Amino acid sequence: MSDFELQLNMSLFMRRLNKYFSALPDRASGDIRAISTEICFHGWPHIINAYVSAQKMWSPGRSLQDIEREFCAGMFGDKNADAMVQVYQACERRVRPECYFAFIPAWDYARVVLGTPQFSKQCRAALEAGGMVALDPKRPPGFTTAADPAALKDYLVRNLSLIGIFSEAVAKAAHTLMNAHDFTTPIKVEAARKDDGGAPRRPEGRSAIRQWDNRCRGRPPHLPRGNRQI
Repeated sequence: MSDFELQLNMSLFMRRLNKYFSALPDRASGDIRAISTEICFHGWPHIINAYVSAQKMWSPGRSLQDIEREFCAGMFGDKNADAMVQVYQACERRVRPECYFAFIPAWDYARVVLGTPQFSKQCRAALEAGGMVALDPKRPPGFTTAADPAALKDYLVRNLSLIGIFSEAVAKAAHTLMNAHDFTTPIKVEAARKDDGGAPRRPEGRSAIRQWDNRCRGRPPHLPRGNRQI
């Protein structure tokens, strides 16, 4: 699914696993003798991937929402399950396409939503829900993992908080860039000399040329490379 060892990334792929397993035909249970999934760094947030895989191997058509809630109920307690599903789903929607490396073709990448109002709203709602989670220290977790439920919850909430902050920053940067330029009117270019055949003259400099090209083609400005995705 991704290059785990080389990415500082949670690599949550619940929806991806659901897509692949749900695409199997009904006869797969009789035709496929074995399927295995591997996971690096056992016990960290993406341990949910292993649970989704296991459940989908038994029943490919089972609801992903039910599986996610079942995992969160077993790990964090039933009263906290819905809130933690919100946290997991918000964290999963943050996409860094480079983490797919050669494992997923470019045409099948998940859409980057970082910086969109809908995603920022989802992050805020999930963080609010995560803040209400109260774990019972006397309750043993339903799963044995390398990280206990409290550490797992704190890790997810901390990361989602950073994702939310960055998403808001990307949205503000995009808004500022759009307001700084008028893209509704044609760009005025300096008339070329007669010996140039009257062709429009592009400005000099890489940044100016890219901006000129984008405006002529009706494209919005590109964000700085480091701000495209978290």
